[in-house]
Amino acid sequence: MAKAAQTNEKVVNDIIKRYGDVINLKENPALIVEIVRNFGKKLHNDGGLPGGVGPVGPTSHIETVTNAELMKQLLKLSKEIATIKSKLG
Repeated sequence: MAKAAQTNEKVVNDIIKRYGDVINLKENPALIVEIVRNFGKKLHNDGGLPGGVGPVGPTSHIETVTNAELMKQLLKLSKEIATIKSKLG
């Protein structure tokens, strides 16, 4: 824990050296973003590992459709259209 406290103290001292003792965020609100970008990685240890990749989603595997399956669906649609036509008159 002493190492973390030393790191925090060093970061605070670096920020004071760079931006001064008092930071007026009303005058320059973007300054806080700059400080977080410049010093955030020093305060948060991410383990040094690269970001992980999530599991492969279902869209990455495309199955082929056979002609027989296409014909089944076309026949089904044709029957449904015929039924609708007969109901409409």
